[in-house]
Amino acid sequence: MAPVQRTSRRSFQDFTSRKGSNGRLRRNPELVQWLRYIKMYRDHIKESVFSDAQIVRFLTEAKPLRSGWEFATLFQSLKDVPDLKKLAENMQTHQFREWLRMKISPKIVTSMLANPVYTYVVRLPKNDHSYRTWEAYTLYYAERRGGETMLEKVKTFFTNDNPVDALTAVTKLQ
Repeated sequence: MAPVQRTSRRSFQDFTSRKGSNGRLRRNPELVQWLRYIKMYRDHIKESVFSDAQIVRFLTEAKPLRSGWEFATLFQSLKDVPDLKKLAENMQTHQFREWLRMKISPKIVTSMLANPVYTYVVRLPKNDHSYRTWEAYTLYYAERRGGETMLEKVKTFFTNDNPVDALTAVTKLQ
């Protein structure tokens, strides 16, 4: 194992094993602190160490969440942390690329991100992280599969508070 990865792993274990974290990452101040540490370390070293993709892979392997789908909402929620916004966007984009490569449609994402209370992500409040994750992936999917024209069409549906039509439009791209 490379020294950087060992240092990163060790700092991750240090941050997430503190009393009160219970191994959970969502809304976990230790995770935020660890990501800040990694970001600061990368900025200080000025080398491409512990890339965004490596962070995603590392977090996935650590399996502190119930499912891989929860990482999407985790990254979405981290976009609300100003100094981690760009890093969170990059990690989410990495995950979206993987979903696209695996041919995962926004329709599948609606059910996988569903909160047990709700049966359909499109009915969640717009400020809900699961909804925002689904919307972000739907826009990403529309652009990658349908081009700029489809992206603008789907954006219009979201702007006009019509997520069902946005989902219908991208479903036709499959």
